[in-house]
Amino acid sequence: MKANTGLTVLCIIGIGATTQSAFAGAEEGLELSQEWCQSCHTTLDQGPGIDIAPSWSSIANDPEKTDEYLHAWLSMPQGQMEHIALTKQQINDLTAYLHTLKQQ
Repeated sequence: MKANTGLTVLCIIGIGATTQSAFAGAEEGLELSQEWCQSCHTTLDQGPGIDIAPSWSSIANDPEKTDEYLHAWLSMPQGQMEHIALTKQQINDLTAYLHTLKQQ
């Protein structure tokens, strides 16, 4: 019985750490988007972005923009974004930030 209790505590701690990590990633993603992306994309819910770039909110709520799609796109950006080189962690952070913008 004690083994089960210990396992339950470890699972709860693990879930809490994952949630905190995702939240920290979203905060980093917001900062990164404001630093690098806001000249073309609106980073907070401030409208549609400019003509050539969708808002972050519209990207987050587009069902075709899955995590896999976003990771692939951000790993090999094209067009106006081709000069941007993001690390895997930065891509994860931006994706985490996009998750915070999804409308339920």
